[in-house]
Amino acid sequence: MIKITAAILLSVNLLYANNDKEIADFVKNNIRKGDGVEIKSVTVSSVVKTKDLGDWEAVILKIDLEIDKNKQSKYEILFRKNNLMAFDVIDIKTRKSIKDSFSPPFESKYYKKDRIIAGDKSGNAKHKIVIFSDPLCPFCLDLTPDIISFVKKHPNDISLYFYHLPLESLHPSSPTIIKAALALEESGYKDVVEKLYKAEFDPKIIDEEKILKAFNEYFKTTLTKAQINTDSIKKHLQEDVQIASSAMVRGTPTVYIDGKKDDRGEAFDKLKKKLEK
Repeated sequence: MIKITAAILLSVNLLYANNDKEIADFVKNNIRKGDGVEIKSVTVSSVVKTKDLGDWEAVILKIDLEIDKNKQSKYEILFRKNNLMAFDVIDIKTRKSIKDSFSPPFESKYYKKDRIIAGDKSGNAKHKIVIFSDPLCPFCLDLTPDIISFVKKHPNDISLYFYHLPLESLHPSSPTIIKAALALEESGYKDVVEKLYKAEFDPKIIDEEKILKAFNEYFKTTLTKAQINTDSIKKHLQEDVQIASSAMVRGTPTVYIDGKKDDRGEAFDKLKKKLEK
């Protein structure tokens, strides 16, 4: 576990910093680390300006570290105005933390064509929808089929990008189910995600053999543990999880409409009305 030292958060509301390097160096030197954690580097990944922040801008920090010798990257948000850096910005009207609700735009580098599951497969459609989803998340099970169905009605107008994000602490079965779904896709099986999200699996099973048995019964397949644990499948899932981390996705379902996070579904409803006229 890592986090910016609590004492710093309490005692320093603003920090004077001339440049990105000063911000990164300060954070690196004031991270409280758990046992087995080594901070390799802290860099400014991107800077985001939005109307919601007024004169402030969000600074996205990438923290590269090793936890028990396993390399990982974490992301943290700070806020900057001119040469001042703040750990959070409070909305006076709502009295809520901007940091808790802030989400950076979905960057173009994360639009991977091989993650398009419906619509315009070229990725050149006028509209782009991105979903981060767990196949055992109840809200995902409601939302994902609706979005896929809608996109299929407008294949020339939308590219639908799908990223798996297993919430393993809540749904221990998810990683195995996702790996099995990826194995089917690699074998040429069509509409895997659409069919997967119409299934019902026990989210609490840990034994991979039992999970795979239930998956095979539903899809009428004969996948083995070896077939779902190939390097390519593991890499695909790791990339999805890493992209979620980089985009600061905190849960599922998380949906982006044309690069902007759509927490309340308002942008999706607006797009539906626009295309269904």
